[in-house]
Amino acid sequence: MAGNVEAFTLLSLVVVIIALRIIVRLRNVGLCGLQLDDYLMPVAGVLCIIDLVAAIYVVAKANGLTNSYMTDEQRASLDPNSEEYAHRVLGSKIQVFGWVLYAASLWCIKVCVAVFYSRFTCVHLPSCANIED
Repeated sequence: MAGNVEAFTLLSLVVVIIALRIIVRLRNVGLCGLQLDDYLMPVAGVLCIIDLVAAIYVVAKANGLTNSYMTDEQRASLDPNSEEYAHRVLGSKIQVFGWVLYAASLWCIKVCVAVFYSRFTCVHLPSCANIED
């Protein structure tokens, strides 16, 4: 239960920060002035939400069981007809899905940061043709 409180607290912070960011950007530049990073941040937030739901689903439906940290002997001794085997298969499938979501959310955030910083480094200088000696 304590892990869920921490996860939901961190997720709440993510959602609040993204919402504040979008509100500030809308007030500053309006709807037409939003850039790629402004659109990708809510996507990253949704990916984080889905990842948390997948992690909770592993605990709720598969009793937190996956194939992680199992030795070859433990895997060999596991009966394919047992309930534990079914839980571990389901938990492992959800875990792989969670890894994909985690990687996708990280790359989405990385693209957001890169686009965000590119706005600071792109200086609109006059072209060389307009500069007179």
